[in-house]
Amino acid sequence: AEALGKPAVVNISMGGYGGSHDGKDAAALFIEAMLREQPGRALACSAGNSHNDYPYHVRTGVGADTTFTWFQTNNFPRPYNSFDFPNVFFEVWADTADMRDVRFAIGADRMAPPLTFRGHTPFHTVADAMGEVLIEPLVSHAGNTLGTVQYHAQQRGGQVLLQVLIASPDSADHLWRFMSTGSGLFDIWSLVTRTATSNVVGPMLAATWPGGLPFPSVEQYPAMAHYVQPDDFMHIVNSWACLPDVLTVANYCNEVEFTGYFGGACSVPGTEGDIAPYSSSGPTRDGRVKPDIAASGDITFTAGLYSALHNPDPPLDPGADCWVDPGGLHIRAGGTSQAAPVVAGVAALYLQKCPGAGVAEVAEAIRRSARTDAFTGAVPNPRWGLGKLDAFAALLNRTALVAEATSLCEGDVVEVRYVGAPGGLQWSNAATGNPVQVSTAGSLSATSVTASGCLAYSDTLHFTVWPAPATPTIAANGHLLTSSEADAYQWLESGQPIAGATQQEWDAFATGSYQVRITDANGCTAVSDPVQIINVGVDERGRGGLAVWPSPVRDILYVGVPASLSGAVDLRVIAADGRLVMEERRVASEVMQLPLGGLPEGTFTLSLFSGQGNWHHRFVKVR
Repeated sequence: AEALGKPAVVNISMGGYGGSHDGKDAAALFIEAMLREQPGRALACSAGNSHNDYPYHVRTGVGADTTFTWFQTNNFPRPYNSFDFPNVFFEVWADTADMRDVRFAIGADRMAPPLTFRGHTPFHTVADAMGEVLIEPLVSHAGNTLGTVQYHAQQRGGQVLLQVLIASPDSADHLWRFMSTGSGLFDIWSLVTRTATSNVVGPMLAATWPGGLPFPSVEQYPAMAHYVQPDDFMHIVNSWACLPDVLTVANYCNEVEFTGYFGGACSVPGTEGDIAPYSSSGPTRDGRVKPDIAASGDITFTAGLYSALHNPDPPLDPGADCWVDPGGLHIRAGGTSQAAPVVAGVAALYLQKCPGAGVAEVAEAIRRSARTDAFTGAVPNPRWGLGKLDAFAALLNRTALVAEATSLCEGDVVEVRYVGAPGGLQWSNAATGNPVQVSTAGSLSATSVTASGCLAYSDTLHFTVWPAPATPTIAANGHLLTSSEADAYQWLESGQPIAGATQQEWDAFATGSYQVRITDANGCTAVSDPVQIINVGVDERGRGGLAVWPSPVRDILYVGVPASLSGAVDLRVIAADGRLVMEERRVASEVMQLPLGGLPEGTFTLSLFSGQGNWHHRFVKVR
């Protein structure tokens, strides 16, 4: 491509599940350097298909308590074993600073009933094994050698790798503990089918393993209180899939049913539109979002080898026809290796439009334009990344416009922000700057110019302006205030909202200036002119059944409430000048005690509010 002066997009549907999962390995750094060497290059890769495997990732936050995780002896042959002999082997990855204060050891638990802890090696730090092989015998409490443990550590920039090996352990009837204490954090990926290292033991593997494996409860085996189980996060493939500018692709189900070669109905697991059950989840070891995006992979039909389709071995038969289509020329495929080329194709289209775009611009255009739905849920997340691929939006380099609302009331202003790189930003309404203010109805969009000189288009927002409601009026009948009709009400005293005063009527029991703020069906508001209430006195009509004593009172005021009153009530004490000086919420009882020691001398009004009515009574406070 460089020789022809053309842009290039590469798809890599391969990769391993072991390693550091941070994009810092040699192969990843080499590929990253090539991608960034000049514009017009992009890379898409498959996220992996291991989500439905046994959980095989372990993240241990190391603390003062000694935690542990069990590993099996690997008795499998290659390619499911890194060696040609039985062994316990796994790798530990961490940032150097996170591993410095971790102390670790290997212990053994005999599986044969009863489950018994047999002992452990001395504890070491990674510095003890840095650049050399540290050999340590694992001796049981009874003095028997159960195996010889080898530790080897090496540093790679800001990361450290610790390898642990027990070659040909004394007995396969043991689970091997990796124990840690101190302070720090580390990750392990280990499964015979994915990394050719020892199986890490979790409840799922223990329950389904042929012959069974122990995974007792804390009550059955108290040590399990400190067990760190494997999980199914960070199951994406390693190396370049973890690079920030590489588009790492998850797979969702496009179709799950089809017709096979002999005309029979065929299906694969999954739900159309939902993530494929086996599509690997992220994030990276250092917490970055991966996968980046999801594309359709299942079910895909692809051209098959003519010789294999016309002379299959074994021959096709009606009971096993679901891998060939009715025409007999295409075979069924799927997985993230089928989804990644879809994204590679979109990256190629983007570079056809903008050949001078750098790898970061291409990746960001595809990520930013991803769409969401009920299947993706809130994004980003470890299964979907930023969501589902939207090819057309990616080619537009669609950028979101962010506004608090697109419906506003007459006289209000909404702020709209363009969230992309604002180079050469132009608004459709000729506004300038970012953000801009919108107060009128109509559509709004924007364009900008990317670093490569290509246009990027925003979403289009459509604004509606609702008319303000008519100014409300207040009818006063003594101290009873009634608002003109509206959808919602809030009464104000001296311009401040009165707590709980949200009905059409309000008993203005204290001297003051009152208004009502109404809200219409569109959420628009209007405020009435003020109404002055003076010398309202006590509402004798509403007192019915409320009693207070003694009056004058020094410390405790007793409040007798109507016998029918129940539930929560609000008690408020109002000073003679209309100030609210005390407020409490109580559960109604026949007689309630209200401590008044903090009040000064004077005349006050006690008001009681509930859903069943309002009552008011005056009393005098003395010292």
